[in-house]
Amino acid sequence: MQLDPRYQPPYAPMLLMHGVREEEKEIARAITSNLNALSTEANNIAAAVALFGLCAGKQERGLWQDWMRVAARDGAMSIRNFGEALAKIRGLIGKVPTWCSVVDTKALKSAETTFKETFPFAYKMRHSVAHPELYNDPSKKMGISGSMDELGIRANDVTNLSIQGLITGVTFASTFEGVLVRYDVSAESLSAIIDITNTCFSSFQRLEGFRREVR
Repeated sequence: MQLDPRYQPPYAPMLLMHGVREEEKEIARAITSNLNALSTEANNIAAAVALFGLCAGKQERGLWQDWMRVAARDGAMSIRNFGEALAKIRGLIGKVPTWCSVVDTKALKSAETTFKETFPFAYKMRHSVAHPELYNDPSKKMGISGSMDELGIRANDVTNLSIQGLITGVTFASTFEGVLVRYDVSAESLSAIIDITNTCFSSFQRLEGFRREVR
């Protein structure tokens, strides 16, 4: 199965170390590694969205629904990892003055801001997926208390209403430390990830030797 070309994440750019001072090279290599990680995680998110959509189109449930949940969980992990790589790139670029003077740092900041606005629950979603044992520990209070009217769930005066791995439409949701966290396993989410990736990669285009490959 091939993804629609519109939803194929870009490869990370090739960056040469030419001109980078010796004391900057270790950090420069770390930036390059995180650029590659950004591309890898974007590709993982694309795979998760594709699998989720494929399974959602089936009339039967059972195993297909289980695979939707697998895709949603993996997507949640990859979105957080994507955010980590993006933050690392922006955090490290100032430690390589040779590159920082050329790189569009405003574009990097814009990419990170857009990520946070689009996926506000990225970290809590990851933790909810990575630590299912927390939901079996009454001292952790993972659920919601009070009232709730979201995602088709209406409840009043509840105490620690816990939700784990709920799928409603394209939305994947859980409660985590008293908050309902969610994201859409959708083409729109993937498109946002690709736009953020392209913004990040393009911010390096004025570097000498910059080169990008197209999938």
